[in-house]
Amino acid sequence: MATEIPPDAPVPRLCHLRKWPDFNGFGFNLHAEKNRTGQYIGKVDDDSPAEAAGMRQGDRIIEVNGVNIANENHKQVVGRIRSGVEHDGQVHLDEVELLVLDDEADKWYKDRNIVVRSDLPHVRRYTTPERTATAAQSTEHKDSPPSTPEPVPAMAKKVLTETRENHETKHTPEKEKLREKTPEKTREKVREKPAERKVRCDPLRPTRTQSASGGLQSHRL
Repeated sequence: MATEIPPDAPVPRLCHLRKWPDFNGFGFNLHAEKNRTGQYIGKVDDDSPAEAAGMRQGDRIIEVNGVNIANENHKQVVGRIRSGVEHDGQVHLDEVELLVLDDEADKWYKDRNIVVRSDLPHVRRYTTPERTATAAQSTEHKDSPPSTPEPVPAMAKKVLTETRENHETKHTPEKEKLREKTPEKTREKVREKPAERKVRCDPLRPTRTQSASGGLQSHRL
């Protein structure tokens, strides 16, 4: 029996993400919180495949590649996203389809016990447009003329040269006198003493999958 959806129902979004050759990943973070059920979209990178396909920060993922992930944990969902989309008889690892709801829409459907599916007629579909690396570079530099170094005036060159020569020769006699007064053993110790290197260790620094509070799992995809 088909699910009857009221005409005023919020519109779910089916986002078909496709990676670009000049961009690292899809451009979003997947979050799972300890005291909150579900998998959520964290930060969405500007000018990314995820943003171009209609993804928004705070969206809840309902399906991944047509499969409901309500009963799957964070690790399983990450693996499903990375497994790619199968179409035309091939698996495309650089693509993924995510059915998502924003916070308001998610609450609306939960209050009415309606399970959202990607095959519902009112689902709105978005797809990352194709973009080649060459096209991206030409767009990036289209309005930026090539920069050329400004010429240095002849007088400025002369001043710089005289300043450099004065700096190299001004204190030579004083340096030689100081060197004569310094014992050879002291000079050797100064040369041999290695530079101290300060290394800061922060045991509370968040890892890739766990925040400092321990209640958040996050993966960049």
